[in-house]
Amino acid sequence: MSCVAVMLLTLHGCAENEYSTKYYCRFTFYSDKHAGNLIDMSISSISEFVMVSVYIGNPSYIKAQTVAKTEPIYITTEIELNALKNAQMGASNLLILGQSIYDNILYAYDGNCPTCLGDYDLYSAPLTFTNSGQWVKCAKCGRSYDLNNGGVVAEGDGGSSLMKYHISYNGSVLNVSN
Repeated sequence: MSCVAVMLLTLHGCAENEYSTKYYCRFTFYSDKHAGNLIDMSISSISEFVMVSVYIGNPSYIKAQTVAKTEPIYITTEIELNALKNAQMGASNLLILGQSIYDNILYAYDGNCPTCLGDYDLYSAPLTFTNSGQWVKCAKCGRSYDLNNGGVVAEGDGGSSLMKYHISYNGSVLNVSN
């Protein structure tokens, strides 16, 4: 096997481990159908993060929440409704999306404390925004995580970084998956 092939396999293996597979994640959002929404603003602006939850019913909608504002994004088209019905939102229906101020990279995190989910075998350990929306904090263990720095523990005793999911955006469709 050539050195190049070995390097490519090694790099591919490292990149794969960056994304969590502990909880299934599949979320598609058609931002071109909802101009000016909080999700679109967060993935287009540096250092503006948004928490996203999915609600299926009548009406079906996506709840988008920044540190300063919450808005429902109502889903009305058939393609969006199908995507929403098939959505899997990580540990417990909460994702955090945004673009880092440090490296302009889009991040998709699970919205639950990874340490509490693992240590306490909880189904849900939701995080809340702190530090002007640049960090999130767990009410159970008190750890804070830096959203701009790959989800590392910013305050508190050790623990795991936030679980990350793969995110892609082509200007009209946002996909989050693992």
